[in-house]
Amino acid sequence: MQIIGTDRHRPRPIMTDSDGRLVTVTIPSRRSRILFQEEAFLGLDVTGEILSLPMQNTATKSAVSYAVINRGDYPTLVMAEISPNSIDFSVDQQEVIAPQSMRVIVPNRFLKWTRLSLTAEDGQGPTQIDVYYQSQTVG
Repeated sequence: MQIIGTDRHRPRPIMTDSDGRLVTVTIPSRRSRILFQEEAFLGLDVTGEILSLPMQNTATKSAVSYAVINRGDYPTLVMAEISPNSIDFSVDQQEVIAPQSMRVIVPNRFLKWTRLSLTAEDGQGPTQIDVYYQSQTVG
């Protein structure tokens, strides 16, 4: 069975996935625009103590990412953390960034608040890190 909808001008089939669930696609209208936000945290000295960056309110963001550049000589453990209330944080994912390399960290789960925390891997360090937070949403 096929379900037909309309785009106000002509009939269109309604798409479903292989399990029969409705597939939706958000297409920005001509009046909407992509809103971009960026914040840079440059020249961070990361030691064996956890350094947490300022939290970001990501409640209305459609995409969030952190570019982490390890400019130092030691690996750094990076944790993407999420919170429902800006007080209690849980590690969403973590990754070790090798010296002289860059990785992009994208939170996997959604909660209103997001932040990045960094520490020297296995007590090594200190090392120097640059972080770029970038987000976008349709506005």
